[in-house]
Amino acid sequence: MVSEGMLTTEKDERWLKKIVDKVVRPRGFDDIRANIDGYEAPAKLSRRNNDDAYVPDVTAVMRGRKSYFELAMKTEYIREMVSKWKLISQLARIKAGKFYLIAPRGHVAFAERLLKKHHISAELIRI
Repeated sequence: MVSEGMLTTEKDERWLKKIVDKVVRPRGFDDIRANIDGYEAPAKLSRRNNDDAYVPDVTAVMRGRKSYFELAMKTEYIREMVSKWKLISQLARIKAGKFYLIAPRGHVAFAERLLKKHHISAELIRI
């Protein structure tokens, strides 16, 4: 098992700030929560019969619907990342929100392959 910090330590805080400044805010989202300094952290997510807990990179609300934003970067923790994405995708669908994967240049094909292979419903945004 991988601790929740292992998935986020690889993600550079500047990328998460970029997601908030260039993707979330311009689209008109409110109540932004992010895993970076200056923002309240998003709530932990977990499955009922599982001890693993995941914290989304960024969450925001638009018209009463909660959306989730994840930075998609190559990592050695693919299984854990896919598990997190599946959970977030299901939760977004249940809450009538959206799940966005933000992929920096060089990571887009990696993210597309994982989405297709594991049948994860998400909107992929290239930055």
